[in-house]
Amino acid sequence: MIKTITTPKEFSGRLDRFLRKSFPALPQALIEKSIRKKCILVNHEKQKSHCTLKEGDVISYPTSFETFRATQEKMQDPHLYQQFLNMIVYEDDDICVINKPYNIASQGGKNVKYSIDDMANAGNKTYFLVHRLDKETTGLLILAKNSLSATHLMHQLQRKHLKKYYVAITHIKPNPTSGVIIQPLHDVSAATRYRYIKQIGSYHALLLKPYTGRKHQIRLHLKDVLTTPIIGDKKYGGLEHKRMLLHAYKLKIPMKHKMLTIKTYPQFDLT
Repeated sequence: MIKTITTPKEFSGRLDRFLRKSFPALPQALIEKSIRKKCILVNHEKQKSHCTLKEGDVISYPTSFETFRATQEKMQDPHLYQQFLNMIVYEDDDICVINKPYNIASQGGKNVKYSIDDMANAGNKTYFLVHRLDKETTGLLILAKNSLSATHLMHQLQRKHLKKYYVAITHIKPNPTSGVIIQPLHDVSAATRYRYIKQIGSYHALLLKPYTGRKHQIRLHLKDVLTTPIIGDKKYGGLEHKRMLLHAYKLKIPMKHKMLTIKTYPQFDLT
């Protein structure tokens, strides 16, 4: 997805310097690659990294750049940081993977007291979010421990080499019980593979693999195409429940010398 930012009156200089000022940890190599691929535009046109900006210029950039915002503004809170450490299910020199709890946002925003991003950076280390989960979704979330790993994994995500799998619980059995949902969202293409797993009492468990990463993709595809909204999904007509029953349960992460597979099974209370 693409976001925009407008050049303020007090800035005068090159495009790449403006981007690094806005996103201090953003690697120059990623800026250059994004410009070549027309992911960065100035007033809807392709420009060079040395292009001189003027007040009011509108710069379009990938939302993934938000990961590289200033960490100087982070809160120092040992209690929050310890909560983050307790979520970690895998860690090496380049990344860590956490099991995100329910009702915590991945990133800060309006009405967000603190997020996973805040918690991760509340200690003496710096972490970069590679992707996001909805506040109501639990499960596996990747954070990079350096900007090189963050850039590598974002590229793998864009190329669809990094694979994510989810489990959802619905109160209606889908028909057909497996297939690929291809339905545009937010005026862009979106695709989700699904497979019925089993019945649990009066509920139904589904395995889902999104091929694209649109906002609320799984939730909307289940509601609009299969007419099987997720239990507890208040926004999209799910059966009332104490929480939304959607869990990011498996990741296949392409690392430099191996494919890393990580699982964490959902802890759904179906009573």
